[in-house]
Amino acid sequence: MPGMGGGLGNSAVSPLAKAFHQSLLHQWFIVLAVLVALTITWNVLRFVGLRARAHAGHRAIPLAQTTPAEPAARRFLRVALGGLWLVDGLLQSQSAMPALLANAVIRPLALASPSWVARLTDHGISSWNNHPVTAATAVFWIQIGIALWLLSASRGPMSRLGGYTSACWALMVWIFGEIFGGLFAPGFSWLFGAPGAALVYFVIGTIIGLPDRRWYSSRLGLGMIRSLGAFLIVMAFVQALPGRGFWHGRTGSAPFRGTLPQMMNLMAKSPQPALFRSAVEHVASLSLDHGFAFNLTTVLLLGVLGCAFLLCTVREGTLCVIWSALPLLPFVFVYLALSLFVWVTIQDLGVFGGIGTDPNSMIPISILLIGGYLATSRGTPIQEVGAIPSTVSLRNPVSVLCLQIERDPLQSLRTFIAFGALFITIFGAVPMIDALLNTHRDTHVSSVPARKTASGALFELTTANLPNSPNTK
Repeated sequence: MPGMGGGLGNSAVSPLAKAFHQSLLHQWFIVLAVLVALTITWNVLRFVGLRARAHAGHRAIPLAQTTPAEPAARRFLRVALGGLWLVDGLLQSQSAMPALLANAVIRPLALASPSWVARLTDHGISSWNNHPVTAATAVFWIQIGIALWLLSASRGPMSRLGGYTSACWALMVWIFGEIFGGLFAPGFSWLFGAPGAALVYFVIGTIIGLPDRRWYSSRLGLGMIRSLGAFLIVMAFVQALPGRGFWHGRTGSAPFRGTLPQMMNLMAKSPQPALFRSAVEHVASLSLDHGFAFNLTTVLLLGVLGCAFLLCTVREGTLCVIWSALPLLPFVFVYLALSLFVWVTIQDLGVFGGIGTDPNSMIPISILLIGGYLATSRGTPIQEVGAIPSTVSLRNPVSVLCLQIERDPLQSLRTFIAFGALFITIFGAVPMIDALLNTHRDTHVSSVPARKTASGALFELTTANLPNSPNTK
């Protein structure tokens, strides 16, 4: 999966890395100037609002009687998704991204997929290779902009629009960056990151964009948990399929001898702290010595947890499993512990190696589960809204805006930051669109050989010696 890194050399990427960082630095000054201008504008408007209230009478006309506060589940999903996009954006600033992301991460998954997938994604790969600096900087600003947007806009249409914008970009990343999360490639497994982190981002973003009324009952939370349960049951079935190498350790015939430990040993070679490398190597050795038992345990855990989530309901305010009447919370904790184990020891946190694009799938799926559990709680707190002095003309939008800023400075500051984030997102999207439409290769771009990564090696070890395999042509 694209979130999995691999060992890299720096000699081939140094010229592009230098140009990439220079471009980021120059564009950062533009973004900083816009943010400073918005901050100054907010302070001026707040000062005007303070002056207006000081000269106003005591009678007031409320703009609205009450407004619902953001539900805890929505706030958790919004902040968590914003944090993930922020991490992804920072990972996108790694030096090797312009030169190696397309050829070392994306192309191997495309080659391992059916021909129609390769044709669909080929234009995106070619556009990246033709304009690596432009594309890499564009992705950086898009993801940073979406992160700030989600973290700042807590309610209202602007917040919902941020969720939908995040979902749209995540869908683009899932198709062209993760090649449908490796769905059509060999080695598709929950352990390796199926169905792709970006698809989970898409789901969370879509949920954040839902109207407020959808959060006032437990139906949304139950739907999220039950959908996750159905997904885990499917993943258990996929993991149990024979002939994919997951049942084998030291036994079995090539190329399926120990698919899991081979993948993990490759990932352990990525530059990373010794503690994480040791954990990956230890579990790889365990799966090599006890391949059948290791996979059987994985299948059973996924199946049991999937059934528990699929058959959950709310009884007397408590989330329970229908067929056992047991509280669901212990199953949630078991899944979170299992996800943490897989994330650290099998997915290797997804960020090492110089071209890791995201923390992989375990974290966003866990966030979705926790958000679903929180969303089963009914009721939404009510927040009182202040009033505007009656002496101020409501026909003057500037006066109303100034008084709204003075009345709720924190919320208004959030709104200004959200508009700044919208600018940053567009600031990245425009050159990305230009790179996709412009077929001419940048003059300073030279041919850079692809390096072997975890995703590329997974393609090799699962397709070697197979009929019509690219490795055998």
